[in-house]
Amino acid sequence: MKPNIKLPIWLLLASAILSGEAFLGGEAFLGGEAFLGGEAFLGGEAFAMNTPRVQLGPNAEVTFDGLHLVNKTKLDKAWVKPEINLGQYDAVMLEDVAISYRRVKSYNRTNRSAHEFPLSDHQKSLLETAVTETFESEFGKFEHFVVTDKPGRGTLEITVRLIDVVSKIPPEPLGRGDIYIRDLGQATLVVEVFDSVTGEILARVTDQKNVEPTIITKSSPGTNLQEVRRSVRRWGLTIRKSMDELHEMGCYVCTVPGSVE
Repeated sequence: MKPNIKLPIWLLLASAILSGEAFLGGEAFLGGEAFLGGEAFLGGEAFAMNTPRVQLGPNAEVTFDGLHLVNKTKLDKAWVKPEINLGQYDAVMLEDVAISYRRVKSYNRTNRSAHEFPLSDHQKSLLETAVTETFESEFGKFEHFVVTDKPGRGTLEITVRLIDVVSKIPPEPLGRGDIYIRDLGQATLVVEVFDSVTGEILARVTDQKNVEPTIITKSSPGTNLQEVRRSVRRWGLTIRKSMDELHEMGCYVCTVPGSVE
């Protein structure tokens, strides 16, 4: 009888929250039969070939803070403590979302070859509010964790950062003419999960993605911000579902043996 194993989307979060669709509004998935509607049904060779596995052994890739790389994931990178067990936790504490921006040259209207543009202080403020509100909204929907603002036993501390953020939306032109866009910008998501009492890091994921509307869209401040919220919401949704599934699994490597390197 083939094993029926439920894989957490969290560990699909790396090699960043999705195979090109985490930031663009897609859902996490593995190719073929590995991920079907949130459940994994694999057996024999298929299971061995497609299951994300934590690297173990003397040649495992280990970070400076003791996290092991996870193989065969759909996001850019994911690392976890081999003994990770979120079943021991029942609350999460979200630290302030931090955003840092790529340094770009000041915009010059005569430079028609420019494809990266600086954000004004007002645009940065709107972005930071949108990202924070979106993650807070998604985290309020956890099934197995309550949201708290205080550290304590059984509480996870989650830090969310967007780094290297850059806009690809040119400033509004003078006179007539509309701007139609298919690429709003780019950002890299970095999520870290800690034990809120000991400060021990348990997991880290990174994912770089472009923010792209599903269709070419006329640029406007409202439309652009809506697209950003949609993209960030998908990231938040994936993190939430992944952590809920890891909580249900308990010890991950007890269910899915690691990959000995």
